[in-house]
Amino acid sequence: MRQDKERIFTLENVSFFYNQKRPVFEDISLEVFRGERLVLLGPNGSGKSTLLKLLAGLIFPTSGTVRAFGTALTPAAFKNEGFNFAFRRRVGLVLQNAEAQLFCPTVRDEVAFGPLHLGFSQVAVEERVAETLSLLGITHLRDRPPHQLSDGEKKKVALAAVLAVNPEVLLLDEPTANLDPRSQHWLLNFLRALSQVGKTIVVATHELVTVPVLAQRVLVLGEDHGLVTAGEPEAVLADRELLLRANLVHPDYHLHQLGTGKEHLYPHVHLGLEE
Repeated sequence: MRQDKERIFTLENVSFFYNQKRPVFEDISLEVFRGERLVLLGPNGSGKSTLLKLLAGLIFPTSGTVRAFGTALTPAAFKNEGFNFAFRRRVGLVLQNAEAQLFCPTVRDEVAFGPLHLGFSQVAVEERVAETLSLLGITHLRDRPPHQLSDGEKKKVALAAVLAVNPEVLLLDEPTANLDPRSQHWLLNFLRALSQVGKTIVVATHELVTVPVLAQRVLVLGEDHGLVTAGEPEAVLADRELLLRANLVHPDYHLHQLGTGKEHLYPHVHLGLEE
């Protein structure tokens, strides 16, 4: 436990059921600290996306308590306009499928949507649009319809739409999914840069390559709908039995290290193909 760090989120004995027979996860307790880069690592179906939605206040636990900035996230809390307004400005969620987040006729309208609905003046909205498009290098896409963009461009627009309100916390669901290697590299380094200016970053992923590049701390969710472990990225990646048990690697998985430092850890799988 990090006594010197401010807790942004606290989950206490949280369970979530879509129905009474199928738990998404059960009895999870965890903390997210201000300014950290936290990776929620788990296989498909382990509840990562649901956990992000709980942190974002889009759904609520079946049992247990989710707190953000010291306040329990409940339907009643979000009926308070002041709390709802403040929370939506402080916490932003980028969905796995960026296309599901894009619904406006142009990229400019997508990026302007959040500031407009949070009460920014028209002048402030246009400033935010220009600054955010420039930050992500997509000013040239300003007048394009989002549905005509590539997957990587759509991901940037979805991220821009969230960043336009300048949230303190960014929640990202499988952010590198369907991206080419160059786009993955750019995105992970962009998230590191956001962390360096004080943003709290929480990423849900099943891709191990994300961990050594981005994570400062890793929480592993298992197929049994529970929290398997929490630890430093090097320790988690080096625990082959843990990764096998959590169905995050194949039995032929190996971890190679080139030089020194966590930046050089990467997963490697021998496919067993004969030349």
